[in-house]
Amino acid sequence: MREAVRREYCERNPVSDGKIDKDPPKEKRVLTIEELDLIRQHLKTRPSWMLTVFEIQAHLGCRFNECSFSKANVDFKQKRVLLTDSKRKPSDPRKTYSVPLAPTLTKYLRTLFGKQDITVKPLTGDDNTRFNKELDSVCKGASSHSLRVSFVTRCHQAGISEHVAMRLVNHSNSIIHQIYSKLSFVDVVKAVKKLPPPTLSH
Repeated sequence: MREAVRREYCERNPVSDGKIDKDPPKEKRVLTIEELDLIRQHLKTRPSWMLTVFEIQAHLGCRFNECSFSKANVDFKQKRVLLTDSKRKPSDPRKTYSVPLAPTLTKYLRTLFGKQDITVKPLTGDDNTRFNKELDSVCKGASSHSLRVSFVTRCHQAGISEHVAMRLVNHSNSIIHQIYSKLSFVDVVKAVKKLPPPTLSH
C-alpha cells in the first residue's frame, strides 16, 4: 500500500491508520523483606545455584544472567563487584561497571568462593524460567525481575537519589528507571516529613 501511495495509485494507506491496542505490560511486583526471607528459606531446599542467583540479585539489583561472574570480579578489600551489563553492546564503555559489595553478600560470596571460582555457570533462558517458577510458588507474581524492581524501590525508600540508584543498576535512561521504582503513599508520607515547611514560623 505504501508503494501504491508513492506511485499515486491511491491517496492514502488505510492500513497504516489501523491501530491495535496492546495489553498494558504486566506490573512487576515489589517484594517485601518478609517475602524475600520466605523465598530465601524456600530456595535453600532447591538447587544451590538458585539461592546464589537470589542473593546476588537481591543485594545488587542486577539482571538474572548478570549473576554469573568469577572470583576475579570481586575485590573483597575494596568491597566492590565488577559486573557485565547483558543489554549493552561490547563497544559501550558502560558494558562493565562496578558496584559496592554489601557486608551480608560479602559473607555469602566468601563462603561460596571457598568451594568454587565462579558464582554460577552461565545462565540460560530455561534457567530463568525455572527460577521464576520457584519464586512464584512462594510469592504469587514474583520473578527475577521483581528482585531488580524491589532493589530500586528499596534504594529510593532509603533516600538514595535517582542518579545514584541509576548508577547502581547501570540504567542509562531515567524514564526506564522510574518504571522500576514503586514507591507507595506511605513512602511518600515518610519523605514529606523530612521536607522543611515553606515558612519561618514553626
